[in-house]
Amino acid sequence: MKDITITVQQQKKELKYLIVSFLLAEAINLTTILCYRTEFKELYTKILTVLVVTVVIYFFILLVRFVVRRLILKK
Repeated sequence: MKDITITVQQQKKELKYLIVSFLLAEAINLTTILCYRTEFKELYTKILTVLVVTVVIYFFILLVRFVVRRLILKK
């Protein structure tokens, strides 16, 4: 079997995408707190929901990157 290696640059790139996804999910959470005028303690009490949304956003970004890469390679 062939070994798969992930370089440090690839790991840093994926970590950046994950951090951006988390910040976007947290911004969505903050927006809903402000819109519905709820307590700010929901910033940390809803962290599990934020993490789930982070994973969803990350996989959406991953899907978009995959599609764009396929479209560019076909040309």
